[in-house]
Amino acid sequence: FLLALQEGFVFSLIFKVFIIIKFIFRIWMGPDFVFSLPSMIWMCVMQVFVAFIGPYFMVMNACGKVKIQILMFGIYTLFAFGLKFYLSSKLGIWAIPMVGAVLYGCIVFPWTYRYSKKLLNNAN
Repeated sequence: FLLALQEGFVFSLIFKVFIIIKFIFRIWMGPDFVFSLPSMIWMCVMQVFVAFIGPYFMVMNACGKVKIQILMFGIYTLFAFGLKFYLSSKLGIWAIPMVGAVLYGCIVFPWTYRYSKKLLNNAN
């Protein structure tokens, strides 16, 4: 029950921040600043992915597995660069963080999770 209460509080706080964020940006950046809520949401999604997978990168680094990380990010960058360029011209600026988050969740996230789990299982 306590965990559900905490999660409810966090989500209600996030919702309230998204409601007042335009007002905050207007004060901070001036009235000419154009705010993109979809961009903000996709940047937040990306940070959730990065925060969750960070400890798994630490496992890989501790095991000296850097080449696989370079390969993963090379593949990610190859696809992300082209898709960001293409989709931003078709859909708008919010497509840039969307492509980054979706590809990170499809390429880097699962590979890192599986590979580090494999390393941990082999270490036992």
